Parts: sequence; structure tokens; C-alpha cells
Amino acid sequence: MALPTPLSYLITSCEKLCVKECCGIESFDFSPVHIASWLHQSRGEPMEKTVALLNEQLEDLRIRHGSGSSSEGYESDENEMNQDFSAAQIDQLVNQVSTNLKHAIELTQQSNLVEWKPEGARSSTSHQPELGNEFVRALSWRYATKKFDSSRHVSAEDIESILSATNLSASSYGLQPYQYLLIQDKALQEKLVPVSYGQPQVLDASAVLVFAIRTNIDDDYIRQSAKETEEARGLEPGQLDGYAKQMIGSIMSLDEDQRNLWASKQCYISMGTALAACAMLGIDACPMEGIQPDQYDEILELGSKNLHAVLALPIGYRASDDVNGSYAKVRKSLSDMVIRIG
Repeated sequence: MALPTPLSYLITSCEKLCVKECCGIESFDFSPVHIASWLHQSRGEPMEKTVALLNEQLEDLRIRHGSGSSSEGYESDENEMNQDFSAAQIDQLVNQVSTNLKHAIELTQQSNLVEWKPEGARSSTSHQPELGNEFVRALSWRYATKKFDSSRHVSAEDIESILSATNLSASSYGLQPYQYLLIQDKALQEKLVPVSYGQPQVLDASAVLVFAIRTNIDDDYIRQSAKETEEARGLEPGQLDGYAKQMIGSIMSLDEDQRNLWASKQCYISMGTALAACAMLGIDACPMEGIQPDQYDEILELGSKNLHAVLALPIGYRASDDVNGSYAKVRKSLSDMVIRIG
């Protein structure tokens, strides 16, 4: 006998989170977080109807196969829980799922997760209807993608939009002490996987954006930046000489390690802009500190370019079976995070 839907779908979803040798309900994880994630990713009926139907089906399971019935238990279908359940175990199962279902609803109401589409169409079933503009909804939609669909590719137009937005990122003094490497070469991406601690996103993503600091920041670089600003703003030549001198005094007073740390911080700011740009375009990304910078430098021949790798950002489209994409987004509330003054 098979369980009815949507209860069977919930069971199947939880089963995917278990070990292959799963042998009973003790091995299943009906945690509120996983149920909340399943409620979010399931489509069709509004959540309220789904929850009501689940509760009806759970109670029916208890009545027909629990300890209060004449049944001796329940023989699960091969596509569900792979075992026979005693009547007492059925009671335990129903109690666990019913209780955690209530907590799951609370989680969906408290989380920052919203149902958002890249085109900005507001979902009628948004868990956070008070979230206002499209940008906030886009950031709520994004997550650190752990599995990319290697068959899907980001268009050249979208790549250029991401690069343009990232290049407009805030930067200390506007100096941009970094460069970006756009990698769209599968053979090269494959070489980077072992020096990315085996993370497959580097290979499966449509492209990888590497953030590298400039290791040759000097007086000339800073003066050239001031000159470019004069030209862009129509200023007289030499008008920013005083400002350039100030920048040189501040930055060049740092030792090499301090200067590299300063530049690395600018990379992090820039990556934040890139993540936001990807989210607004409905493109997935995975910010990665987990790389071996020296090995990246060697493979990408960055030393000869006076660059040093700091961060990597695989971009592409999430795989449909990336379980991380179904998890509720959890952030502290604004009341916990913001101290309002004035």
C-alpha cells in the first residue's frame, strides 16, 4: 500500500536526506527545518491547504494503522520508508511529523525566505509579504549554490552585465587595487577543482570569476589613478596632486602584508556587489574563500601579472536536485541586528 500525496512526497523528501542504509523512522530526519524547506519547494496548492491535507492524512494513518486500530502496523511501499512499521511506530511517526510540522510553519513565517522570480514578479504565497522592493526579494532568493547545472550556460550579455556591475563596486579611494579573471575554460576549471578543496562548483559552473589583488601598488599607480580621475571629471591637470600625495602617504606607509590585507578587503566588497548583481539577474553564484591562493596563482600564472588570488565566484544556474536550494533562508531579525540611534 502506498501513502497518499502530499504525505508521500514529504516522506520521499526526508528520505533523500538519510543514509542509503536507512532502516527505520529513527534514521529519518523530520526536523522542522527540513519540513519547512519541503513546504517552500513544493508547488501547487497554497501552503495552508497542503498543511491541512497533511494533517488529515497523518490522522488517517494513525486511525487505520496506529495502536488504536485493529491493524498490526503498516507495510511501506518500496518508494517510501523501506520497512514494516509496528502500530506503536506509526504512532511515533505521526506524532513526530505533526509536531514538527507546526514548528515548520513558524519557521517559514519567521524566515527571510520569499518566493521570487528573476523577472521580479511577486508571488502571492510569499512568506514575507512585508519585504518591499525587488532588490530585497532578489537577495532573499539567492543562496550559496552547492550544485550547478553544468548543461546551462550564462549568456554573454548577462556575463557582461555582472562584470559591469562588479566593476562599479565601492573601493577605498576608488583605487580598485584588484583585478578580475573571468574563466570560461572547462579544462582550466577542472585544474582548479583540486586546489579548491575538491569543490565541484568550480567545474560545473558556467563561469568562474576570480578576484585577485594587485601586488604592485606603488606611487606611480596612485598618481595614475588621480590623473584618470582628473580626465574623467574634466579637471585641470595636477588639480588632484594634493589628494594623490595624501593617498600615497596613507597607503604606502603600510608594509607589504598590511597593504595586501587592505587590498583583499576591497576584493570582498567587490564580491558582494557581484553577488547582488547575479541575484538581480536570477543567476546563481557561490562565494568561495575555500581556495588555495598560491596554487591558483601558479595555475593561472598570476605572478607574472603582479596579481595574487583571493576569492573565487562560480556563477551559473542551480541544479534542480541541489538540496541546499530548498532550505529556508535563515537570518536574524532586524530587531536583533540593528541598533537604531536617533
